[in-house]
Amino acid sequence: MARAVHYLGRTPNTQTIMNSTNDKIKGNWNELKGKLKQKYANLTDDDLMYVEGKEEELHGRLQKTLGKSKEEVNEIIESLSSSKHSA
Repeated sequence: MARAVHYLGRTPNTQTIMNSTNDKIKGNWNELKGKLKQKYANLTDDDLMYVEGKEEELHGRLQKTLGKSKEEVNEIIESLSSSKHSA
């Protein structure tokens, strides 16, 4: 389910969304990695290897393994990282 996010009356560009997603990855990676492994059993440690500054590579590995678009991967990360607040 696609969800539009509006900032000051305009939809943010892809780079803004990627920066937000990258910030979530950096801040809570160990917790997020555990949630991704629970939800997607086919992800390996190599798929989930995070190296600061190489977030695009991580996104690419997740896209390839999960068969999802960049936007879909971002939505998954957003939903899993915000679910910690409701747990």
